[in-house]
Amino acid sequence: MATLDELIKKLEANSAAAYTPLTQQQMQEQANNRYSGVYDQKRLSAQQQYDTADQALAQQLAGLQATYDKQREQSRQNYESAYRTADRQALGRGMQRSSYNNATLANISLKGNEAQQAINDTQAAQAKNIGEQRKLLSQQLGDTLAGLDAAQQSDMLAYLDELEAREYDRTTADVANRNNLAMQLYQYQFQKEQADQEQRNWEKTFNANYGDGGGGYSG
Repeated sequence: MATLDELIKKLEANSAAAYTPLTQQQMQEQANNRYSGVYDQKRLSAQQQYDTADQALAQQLAGLQATYDKQREQSRQNYESAYRTADRQALGRGMQRSSYNNATLANISLKGNEAQQAINDTQAAQAKNIGEQRKLLSQQLGDTLAGLDAAQQSDMLAYLDELEAREYDRTTADVANRNNLAMQLYQYQFQKEQADQEQRNWEKTFNANYGDGGGGYSG
């Protein structure tokens, strides 16, 4: 059993080293530090994937103009060649100024214009499709980042709950330990006071019976 001095020293030491629970701000910082790096990396990865895919689509869009310019030029040359061939053939047959030849040449010109328009329409459709893909990528990135923000917030709140429970348990245990030491010290002092009082009572009785002026032993 510990002595009175040992109990006093132990209580003083525990009081001096009483557990100081983390503040709400400190727990918040711990939660931030625990998850910020993880989720920042996930956000960076999502952004990099988006940038790579969007850049590829942007390059594809930029390449459309050159591709379809080449098609338009080739189509123009083909119809111009057909026009000249038909005109020469009509000239060879002496029909250059005939209504039939004029209709034939007009039809070739019309088909040439239609071919140019078809190429333009195809380019516009592909450009629109690429634009929609880029828009979808942007929406998906936004959804991904919003999901990561929500997941990070959820993880942080769950961890804060753990920290708060831990701090509560540690504080409660510390208070209980110091209260237990204080109770032991109180009981020790109470028992000592009782013993001292009993000793004083005994001495008083003894002195009354055997001390000066008291009744002594007679043989």
